[in-house]
Amino acid sequence: MSRSPAAPRRSHAERSQATQKQIIAAAIEVIDTKGLQAASMFEIAKAAGVTPGALQHHFTNKASLIQHAATELVHADDQYGEVAVWSATSPALSERAHEAVRSAWARMYSQPRYVAMWSVILGMRYEPELRQHIARERVQLRQRSLDHFLAVFPELASDADAEGFADMVFSTLRGMGLLLTFGQPPEYFDPLLDNLSHTIRLRCEAALRSAAPAKPPRRKR
Repeated sequence: MSRSPAAPRRSHAERSQATQKQIIAAAIEVIDTKGLQAASMFEIAKAAGVTPGALQHHFTNKASLIQHAATELVHADDQYGEVAVWSATSPALSERAHEAVRSAWARMYSQPRYVAMWSVILGMRYEPELRQHIARERVQLRQRSLDHFLAVFPELASDADAEGFADMVFSTLRGMGLLLTFGQPPEYFDPLLDNLSHTIRLRCEAALRSAAPAKPPRRKR
């Protein structure tokens, strides 16, 4: 009986990277369940299944670990641009708005990690360096979300305040996502999502009307 070939051994760098990801994932889990202040290095090491010494080998202090965890949380929503959060296939504006809003809700704003991200952000409001770091990372995420949103709704190209409108849409979904922490059932959000889709459709239609060339006045006979 022939043996299957053994899996290639991972390099030291690959093993180290895998351990770091394991620790970061554990840190996110501890922060999400116990809060930022209670997320001690000991608790995180226990959740990650490593010794405190091994944890400190990869992350010298809690601030460094939380910064890495927060960065991963911010970019987990779209995997650094690899996942199109705003996505739709229908050419018809009404259906496209419905699909795109539901896509963003399912892929980003309703995800448990999204609430965990805000748990980190709110918990570090008294940590200026961490807050500034997250603000810089969120600028990148916001730009990617904006690019995807405007690509799905090219009708807004002629809207002078398209970015402001997109930010309003993002803020609405952000607030809905935070409502999940209060245990609202999934069906609670259906009419809210429908209303948001309707708002996007109306704004796109208004942009198309304003961009349409004015018809010349009819001559009197």
